Amino acid sequence: MELYHGGNISKVEDKGLFRGIFASACEETAGSHGDLHTVELNDDQILTDYSLNYELDHDEVKAAFEAVCAEESVDAESDLIWEAVIEEADVFDMDEDEVLEAFEMAMIGEDASIGMASWVAQRMRGQVARKLGYLAVEMDDEHGTSYLVLPGVEFAAA
Repeated sequence: MELYHGGNISKVEDKGLFRGIFASACEETAGSHGDLHTVELNDDQILTDYSLNYELDHDEVKAAFEAVCAEESVDAESDLIWEAVIEEADVFDMDEDEVLEAFEMAMIGEDASIGMASWVAQRMRGQVARKLGYLAVEMDDEHGTSYLVLPGVEFAAA
């Protein structure tokens, strides 16, 4: 699958809020964000929502999720965090106080808000995918389906 990123990027590094960069399968969408860069990934290098929730071994997914929760200092037993990270439930549809409490430790040093909690959930989803051996993970955002491309992937100018 060819993915596009609008902005100045060559190699994805393990830094920043998301510890990766977002890309789109739509050249026009990505191009609206700046200079167009592209990368070609095989379908088996991209973790899809369907695969994460229905095809992969549940124990492997749970182990990766628990490891990421430990790194983020959040409760791996929290149904809310599982739903937000693995099932990609929209935290904006959840009780705000519960979301802020669940993601509190992962937001230290950040503006603790429902929006930040949503971004933390995306970052955690990316880290779960990374632990499972993927180079990118499918997500839903304001552009529809986008992909969080993980560290080590190299983009080229389009």
